Amino acid sequence: MSELHFPDAAFDLIWSEGAIYIIGFAEGLRAWKRLLKRNGAIAVSEISWLGPDIPEEAAAFWSRSYPTMTDVSTNLRTIESAGYAPIDHFVLSEAAWWDHYYGPLERRIAALRSEYEDDPEAMAFLDGERAEISLYRKHAASYGYVFYSARNTR
Repeated sequence: MSELHFPDAAFDLIWSEGAIYIIGFAEGLRAWKRLLKRNGAIAVSEISWLGPDIPEEAAAFWSRSYPTMTDVSTNLRTIESAGYAPIDHFVLSEAAWWDHYYGPLERRIAALRSEYEDDPEAMAFLDGERAEISLYRKHAASYGYVFYSARNTR
């Protein structure tokens, strides 16, 4: 993600779901800017706070896991300051999390727990994943993936 060996203005569209966090939202937008043709577009999802009332438990978890996580309006300003014109944004539904991520992950964790029951490091990792699922179950209204689309203005 951080070594993008493509020529300038190589793409009409850059699409990234659940991956920009690897290099950071603002950094990813800046890095991709040169890759887009003028009026090219980005389509990207980013985990975002959904309102001003952030539960302490969720804030503590995400400050450890993804400390640069911010709210929708800040992400929209970041998009604009990186030289893009926002097109639209929407929050992915809770069903998307459960049907395509947390549901399958819960089932896989159950299988892996028996497979790795003698491996403390693996069990600690699986416990961490279960904790994230539990956190979302309790606080889904306060955060989620937001899908942002924007056009390159420069």
